[in-house]
Amino acid sequence: MGFNCKGGSGSFTLQRRTTANSTVEVYVDVGTWSHRMLAVYKVWGLGWKATVPIPPTARTVAQAQYPIGDAENWLKIVENLGALVAELDRTLVPEIEAAVGASPDWYRPES
Repeated sequence: MGFNCKGGSGSFTLQRRTTANSTVEVYVDVGTWSHRMLAVYKVWGLGWKATVPIPPTARTVAQAQYPIGDAENWLKIVENLGALVAELDRTLVPEIEAAVGASPDWYRPES
């Protein structure tokens, strides 16, 4: 999907830039001890930012931590997150960039 990945203590940050110089970020907090996860999709450019919680399942309350469970369940969560990120990349990002325009090449908030 073109993301760079940076891991932290119990979290992962995936980032990439779009052709319109927006930054897309997927932040996944898997907890250090809790074995629960939370994911957020962000897209921003010069002067604007949009944040969307990513529920790992249809039954998840938005922005609530979700139990990871076993390896089989974690695989299902990752597949769901991948599908949702692909859909947001396909729909949300182009709609926002069409409304706000491109950011300048020099704008790199992620660095």
